[in-house]
Amino acid sequence: MPELVFDAERAIPDEMRETWVLRTTLADHLRRYRLARRYVVGRRVLDAACGVGYGSAILQRAGSRLVVGVDYKFEALRYAQRRYGGPGVCFVQADLDRFEWPSGAFETVVSLETIEHLRDPRGFIRRVWKRLPPGGVFAVSTPIISTLAEDVWHLHEWSEHEVRTMVSEVGFVIVDELRAMRSCTGWQLLQAGWRHPQAVSWRHALRHPLRGLQRALFGWPDWGELMLVTRKPPLDQKANSTGCG
Repeated sequence: MPELVFDAERAIPDEMRETWVLRTTLADHLRRYRLARRYVVGRRVLDAACGVGYGSAILQRAGSRLVVGVDYKFEALRYAQRRYGGPGVCFVQADLDRFEWPSGAFETVVSLETIEHLRDPRGFIRRVWKRLPPGGVFAVSTPIISTLAEDVWHLHEWSEHEVRTMVSEVGFVIVDELRAMRSCTGWQLLQAGWRHPQAVSWRHALRHPLRGLQRALFGWPDWGELMLVTRKPPLDQKANSTGCG
């Protein structure tokens, strides 16, 4: 079977160092995992939508007890097992819209650049809340809406306020965050697309030629990413907040 190649929605570090756009994209992915690794020491971790597994390896090396990486794509998981598999990290194929796990099985759930692809992102967040133990951590990131930065691979896009509301309305408390705003020129986009055509949605450009021309001429201004690290309050904190105990 052909070797797995990266595309606009799947980062493979070994193949993303040629152009500024790809290097910047990779750096952003790694930065988010470096924040998440602060919350995994001694914990069992679910890396939801782990892709090719490089992030799962980062979390495992940070001192977690166990990392389970879950992804929908068999080819990505096969690459992950070959490249990053080993003691303390394993990979499972599953659809996150349906994936179930026992309550308390993981103390930290990491889900980076994932919820925008799910059919029921709020249902997934509620599931994480129900299955995390008190004091459990949920680290989540997603693109935030920018005027010109719609993405044809995403089923959902939200404002920063909407993302914060989604996690807080189920009970999570935000304890840390990372915000990133980026822009790139038309030449940088064309350079990345020419060298790695799988990283660009040429079909979308053909369907929307004016927007494709706009990006080629003026680039992609101000696309944003938001990462929130949240915690499920301990039982005593929840009791005190309601006036009990």
